[in-house]
Amino acid sequence: MDGLQEDIVDEAGLAALRDSSILNPEPLRIVWREASDAPDYSKAHAGGLGYALPHEVKRWERGPALRLMESSDWTAIGHIQNLWPATRYEWRLMFAHNSTFTPYPASSRFFTTFPDPRLASNSLVGSQKEGVEERNPLDDPNHFTFATSSCIKPDFPYHPAQFIGWNWLLRMAGIGIEQGGITQRNRVPGFDLMAERLLTRRGESAIRFFLQLGDFIYADVPRVRKPTRAAFRQLYRNLYASSSFRRVYEAIPIVGIWDDHEVVNNWGGQEQAVRNKEGLDASTTAWDEYVGSANPDPLDPGEKYYTFRYGDSAFFVLDTRKLRSPASDADSESKTMIGEYQKDALMRWLGAVNTTATFKFVVSSVPFNTLWGGPLDWDGQYDTWSAYFTERQQILDVLQYVPNVVVLSGDRHEFASVGLRQTVTEFSTSPLSMFYLPVRTLSEENAKGPAGEEKLYRYIPDGNHKWTEFEVDTRDAAKPMLHATVVVDGADAWKVTVVGAPVRPIPAQIGDRLCSGKGGASRISCLLAKYFGVRRTAVGGGAEGATGPDARPAPSGDDDP
Repeated sequence: MDGLQEDIVDEAGLAALRDSSILNPEPLRIVWREASDAPDYSKAHAGGLGYALPHEVKRWERGPALRLMESSDWTAIGHIQNLWPATRYEWRLMFAHNSTFTPYPASSRFFTTFPDPRLASNSLVGSQKEGVEERNPLDDPNHFTFATSSCIKPDFPYHPAQFIGWNWLLRMAGIGIEQGGITQRNRVPGFDLMAERLLTRRGESAIRFFLQLGDFIYADVPRVRKPTRAAFRQLYRNLYASSSFRRVYEAIPIVGIWDDHEVVNNWGGQEQAVRNKEGLDASTTAWDEYVGSANPDPLDPGEKYYTFRYGDSAFFVLDTRKLRSPASDADSESKTMIGEYQKDALMRWLGAVNTTATFKFVVSSVPFNTLWGGPLDWDGQYDTWSAYFTERQQILDVLQYVPNVVVLSGDRHEFASVGLRQTVTEFSTSPLSMFYLPVRTLSEENAKGPAGEEKLYRYIPDGNHKWTEFEVDTRDAAKPMLHATVVVDGADAWKVTVVGAPVRPIPAQIGDRLCSGKGGASRISCLLAKYFGVRRTAVGGGAEGATGPDARPAPSGDDDP
C-alpha cells in the first residue's frame, strides 16, 4: 500500500482519504486467488479442443488484515502464505467489518510468484538444448530476465515544459499530454521507457523483477530539506504517486536497496549517527515504510542486508551505508564499509551457494571497482569501495575463487562493465532518471590494485535514462550464460554475454559419447574439460578455468553507442 487515496470520494463528493490525511477507522483485509483472467493452455489439447480452456474461477481466499495508521504514514505490509510457485495470482482489498471491496483499487491487481529453486535441474547439455523454446516461461527456474538501475528523481532532468506558463500553453495545444509526455507532472521518463519496452513485450512482463540499486529519492536535490519524517515521507509518496512508476511497480516486483541520497549526499552510518541522528532516524523510518518492509527479510534483525534466490541464481544485497566507517579515515584493517557481521554473513553465503547456485550476484549500491576518480571526480575515490581498499581486497580474494560471481552496482550516473581478476565481472548502471556526468571520470589509470587486476570492458557515460537487462540462462549446465543488454534512453547501447563455468558435475546422458579411452592423462584432461571447463596444459602450464565474460566480453556485433 502506498497510502495515496486522492481519487476516492465519499457521498458528499469529498476525499475519504484525502492524501492519506484522514484515518480509515476500519481495518482492511487482503483477499486473493489464482488469477482468473488467463486461459489454461495446457488443457486445450488434452480434451481434443481447438482452443484453450478458460481457467476455473477460484474463490477468494482470506489474507492478512491491514490497518492503515497515521503512525506508519498510512502504509502497511501483508504477507500471503501457502502460495504455489510460478503461479499468477490476483488480489483485492476489502473492508473487514462488512466484507465489501474497497473503492480503491477498483479492480484486481496481479502478481506472479517466483519458481521453486529446487526445480532448477540444469539438465540440458549439448545438442539436447536444440529445439528448446527460447522464450523464458514463468515456471523455468533456469531461464529468466531481470533489470537493474539506480538514481531516480521525478521531473528530472528539468524540462522547460514543466514551467507553469509553458505547461499551460502546451496543454491547451494538446502537446505532451500523453502518458509520459513533456507536460505531465511528476513523471519519471526512465520508468515510462522501461514500461513501453519491457512490460508490453510478448503480452507478459519481459522481466521478472527490477532491482533498484539505491538513490530511490533525492532528499537533498534540488535543496536539502528539513530532516523530518514528514519531509522524507512526502518524497516517497510523490514517487509512488507517479503514473510512470505505477506502470512498473504495479506489474512487477521491485527489490530495493538504499544509498546516500535517501538521507544526504555521501552519508556514512557511524559518522551520520553522531552528526545528525534525528535526520538519520527519520529517513530510515520512511525508507522502511515504503521500501524496506517489502524486501526479503534481513539476515540480522534491524539491518538492511538480505539474500534471495530466483531459480538457479542467488543474490546477496549489501548495505554499504549504515555500517561504514567515515570515508575520511585512513585505510586500514579496521576501516570497513559493511561491518564485521555483514562481512561474515557474506562469506558464509558464498560458501553456501558455491555449488548450489550457478550465478551469484553480489549487489552493492556503490561501485566495487576502483576505476572512477581523477581530478574532476573526487567523489569517485571517496564514496566508493576505493576508499575502503583493504577490505575490498579481502573480499575480492574470496570472490575470485567462487565460480560465476557478478557484482551489480549503480550510483555514478554512468555505465561501466569491469573485469576483476578475470573471474569476477561488475556491471554498474545509472541513472534511470537523472542527469549524466558531462565529464569523463573513469579510466584504468585510476585503478588502485596491481596492474592488470581491473580490466575495463565498456564505458558508456552519456544518457539520462539507463538500465541493464540480464537474461540468465543456465539450462545448459555445461555452459551457463548471462546475457546483458545495456539500454540507454530506450535503445540498446551494448550487448555482451558472460559465459560461466559449471558448478556441479554433469550427469552422463544416454547415447552421449563421453571421453572414450582407457583412462590415463588424456582421459582425465577430457573429463576436466567436459564437466568443469578446465583444460590441463602441457608441462609448465596450469589449470585454466572458463569463467568471466567469455575471457573478454565483446559486443555482439553492436557498434559503439
